[in-house]
Amino acid sequence: MRIALRIALAASAALLTLGVAQAQEKTLRIGTEGAYPPFNNLTSDGQLVGFDIDKPGADSFRHRQAGATEVAIVSGRRWALMHELRDENEPALDDILARLSPSDIVLVEGYKREAHRKIEARRLEAKDRTPLSTTDPNIVAVAADFTVEGEELPVFHLDDAKSIADFVERSTGLVPRAK
Repeated sequence: MRIALRIALAASAALLTLGVAQAQEKTLRIGTEGAYPPFNNLTSDGQLVGFDIDKPGADSFRHRQAGATEVAIVSGRRWALMHELRDENEPALDDILARLSPSDIVLVEGYKREAHRKIEARRLEAKDRTPLSTTDPNIVAVAADFTVEGEELPVFHLDDAKSIADFVERSTGLVPRAK
């Protein structure tokens, strides 16, 4: 599998979506990783413990309940492969990337603790606004919805997908394909 780059956009599904749109304009093949509400199952302290894209009553749901390890849902417009972990550990990011189609870039919303380049997202309304860039050497830039002062890394507005995409392109040497 060819992946030129993987960048984590920490805790920002909105930025991830903007990044995909911007990268599409640059004719890049995009992959993403992330699980978003309403599919998330969270503990009382906000930790993600699972998600489900399936619906009770569907054949695929019954197949999984009966013990199928993998179930594919297929239509004329898309398909999804669900893999039940059962007693397995959550897969590492590299394991997930190996299952994706070839991509020029994979935008990662989760896996914040793994060692890969990240753009830290900071939000004014976040419960914990402690900067991560001071303790994570893999953070290469910050995107925030407020003015950030005293940061040594490049800082972008959270909604400025074009500048962020240009930064990723420059800092990685990623070259868009011709249209």
